Amino acid sequence: MVPVVSPSAGGADFRLMLANVLTSNPEHQAIIDCGLANIAEVIVILELSSELAQKLEKEWAVSHPYQKTLPQGWANFGIGAYSKWPFEKAEGFETTESVPSGAITFDP
Repeated sequence: MVPVVSPSAGGADFRLMLANVLTSNPEHQAIIDCGLANIAEVIVILELSSELAQKLEKEWAVSHPYQKTLPQGWANFGIGAYSKWPFEKAEGFETTESVPSGAITFDP
């Protein structure tokens, strides 16, 4: 869920980066670097493996300290959200097909 954000008088933008990284992708450093170079307030990673989730938690701790992850090491359904803004609510759940999903709200 992407928050609805009203621009302030200064015209602030909300930037979201969405990346499907492929669970078996071994290029973890390239993914880390891309997120650090991006100016997005929120980064959502699809096909998040447990191994990559551990690395992102550490490497993005300063730039995107608010994190909610549901990694999967055995299938291509892991997901993670990394934010510069605190979550008002962050829930993870699985569908009936055991596919990780999430809902995140921000305090406007």
